[in-house]
Amino acid sequence: MFCEVCREYPSIADHNSKLYEGVTGSKRIESVQSHESSKYHLLCIQRKEVTEKDTGPMFVALKKQAENMDDQLKPMFNTAFYVAKQKLPFRSLEGLIEHQEKNGIKMQTQYRNDKGYKAFVQAIAEVEKKTSRLQDVSLMGDGSTDISVTEHENV
Repeated sequence: MFCEVCREYPSIADHNSKLYEGVTGSKRIESVQSHESSKYHLLCIQRKEVTEKDTGPMFVALKKQAENMDDQLKPMFNTAFYVAKQKLPFRSLEGLIEHQEKNGIKMQTQYRNDKGYKAFVQAIAEVEKKTSRLQDVSLMGDGSTDISVTEHENV
């Protein structure tokens, strides 16, 4: 038996700990409890929480901020896409944004200029170019085991 978390971060872990080396004989609950509350084990736990995805306070805060930004920029992108698709002048975009705000859609104010609109349209064009070159590929697989316990795979 060994401590998986401490072995995952050997630069922090206590190499003299029996649970780091691995216990093969009788296991005492006291040794597990003392390791669990040790300074080095707690540091390894903290490192794991920070480096794992979807955990850690900084990651959660950044993820929430990105989601809020996505919600605010999505209407701007949709409006810029509509103007570009309809081949309307950029001047009409300001009126469309004002109209959407009257309908209750919250719009960003910092991108309400020709450069902001141009950036939206260029970003949309880049995505359109990349996705238009993609080709669909499908792959099917099947497997079985015969009487001699030999696996057969078909792709």
